[in-house]
Amino acid sequence: MPRKIALVLLAIWLLGASIARAQSDFFVSLTPPQTSQFPVISTYLDVHGPGGDFVRGLSADQVTLLEDDQPVQIQDIQETQPGIELMLAINTAPSLAHRDGEGRARHEQIGEALTFWAESAPASAQDRYHLMANGTSPSIDLPSPAALLEAYNAFQPDYRSAEPSLDSLAAAIDMATNLPAASGQERAILLITPQLERDILAALPGLRERAISSGAHVYVWMVAPVEALETPGAQELTRLASDTRGQFFLYTGVEPIPDLEDYLGALRSLYAIQYQTQLRASGEHSLSARLTLPEGEFVTPPQTFQLDIQAPNPMFISPPVEVARTSPAGSSSPLQDLTPASIPLRILVEFPDGKQRAITRASLYVDGKLAAERNSPPFDQFEWDISGYTTSGLHSMRVEVEDSLGLVSSGMETPVEVKVSIPPVSFWTRVTRSNLLPSAAAVLIAGASLGLVLFMAGRRRSRKSAGLGSATREPVTRSRKDPLTQPVTIPGEPLPKGNAPGRRAEKHSWTERLNPAPLFRTGWPKRGIPTAPAAVLVRLGENNEPLTGAAIPLGDPEITFGHDPTQATCVLEDATLDGLHARLRIEPDGSFILTDQGSLAGTWVNYAPISGEGVRLEHGDLIHLGRLAFRFNLSKPTQIRKPTIQVYDERV
Repeated sequence: MPRKIALVLLAIWLLGASIARAQSDFFVSLTPPQTSQFPVISTYLDVHGPGGDFVRGLSADQVTLLEDDQPVQIQDIQETQPGIELMLAINTAPSLAHRDGEGRARHEQIGEALTFWAESAPASAQDRYHLMANGTSPSIDLPSPAALLEAYNAFQPDYRSAEPSLDSLAAAIDMATNLPAASGQERAILLITPQLERDILAALPGLRERAISSGAHVYVWMVAPVEALETPGAQELTRLASDTRGQFFLYTGVEPIPDLEDYLGALRSLYAIQYQTQLRASGEHSLSARLTLPEGEFVTPPQTFQLDIQAPNPMFISPPVEVARTSPAGSSSPLQDLTPASIPLRILVEFPDGKQRAITRASLYVDGKLAAERNSPPFDQFEWDISGYTTSGLHSMRVEVEDSLGLVSSGMETPVEVKVSIPPVSFWTRVTRSNLLPSAAAVLIAGASLGLVLFMAGRRRSRKSAGLGSATREPVTRSRKDPLTQPVTIPGEPLPKGNAPGRRAEKHSWTERLNPAPLFRTGWPKRGIPTAPAAVLVRLGENNEPLTGAAIPLGDPEITFGHDPTQATCVLEDATLDGLHARLRIEPDGSFILTDQGSLAGTWVNYAPISGEGVRLEHGDLIHLGRLAFRFNLSKPTQIRKPTIQVYDERV
């Protein structure tokens, strides 16, 4: 009898020692950070006092987060109950079938303790329970203590012939290890076992290390006589409970079985913390927490985590390949009246690291110079001012964005051709619509005056010629002329034209003498002007840049594409095309419908496959026939397709 009393006292001392080792100090820990809402990072803080109870009432002033050993500002800290995961592991053995004086087996007595707990345990939708035993399929994801109790009562093994093993403990540790680490739920394992024999004891140290790594609390109920406390198995199980912050309990059949909620109640609460990360580089980082409490300062072990941080990637949505500027016919200031004056542009911003975040700036550069900038939403829209472009030329566009982390990135250079066309202006239009009108009037008046003077002078000369044969002036005239120089009249021969005596010289009007023949025409002969096609397909290179001279005019009501000249009206030499690959027709309303003709490589519009029903093309659409890329451009675009997101359907 004295020996038995001594063993009981030893059991009580060992039990108290194990609890003291597990609960003598403050315990603080963090769960691995959750980065799905980057740049906001969340984690859970677990704080237990010397008695094992959860420390409540912490504020942000008492907690300092250290990100890569640098303090960061906590945005929110709140006490929460994310739920618990309890794995009930049963190591079946004959000792569990031993009965007391009332005829109750040990496993039945344990069932009564579980019944008491299940009837009083708080209900939580976040809790999950699992039951596993040696040699049987586990019952997992049980939603309530009542469901766990029902599964335990339905478990009816042959305890007397059962072979003890640690299979159920290994299965429970595996489940605890595979649970989502960032869920914030505490994990607990209740192991019901007989005393362990030496043949299975060798596996316990390895299981203990795995249990520590999983973060699960292991509670051990060993069903054995009090003498079993002296065995190596009892010592190893006590160490397992102590190192995992659990508890060890020896049940000989007479002790009150602990209330399971005394274990789980301290595990139900945690602090949920959120903060704005200051990290700007990819790689491995660490997070820890420093607590300042009246009892002293405590620091959690660091949690390491990986981050993939990449700058955003901006790109244009259906950028124009060509912009045509022209002025109205008859404009007096064609360079000032060129239209359009601006071009709307849309962009799309991708995040290669998969972490969506706010954009704080978007800038448009043309030919390396800042053309437009947005410092407030919407950041995906620009208005490109082209009013200063008065000559045709090829230009390069590029968009640059900056995100909330300060990361800056530029998209690819996109070429765009600006074509300036000024209608011809007639001479009279220029005169009547410019400041030349007064000058032109003065020139006309001066010309008319000069013509009048010449006309009057000509009349005077005519009158003098008419008076040569008069009697009053003839002596004077003859005396002034040398007879040797006078013409001699030969009988029978006609006089030289215009020189016959008494005949006036042939007259011409003054306008005929000034302008004997027209020097230029006021108009030009007209000729036929070819009609431009309504649209073209511009061939693109590997980087979707337009190829010079590689354009297909779309003027016929229907065009077929393929590599077989007998089937296609537009023959394209490429191995990815079928003989008859695609068909393009112009509807009566002027719209263009592109259909696939059952090709093997497919026909794609804006990276989406099309079927035989076809799609209506819009200005700027990107078309792929097999691996050949084209840009569909209308000669007179009326609108630009707005970007849409289409779900890929493999049945197309």
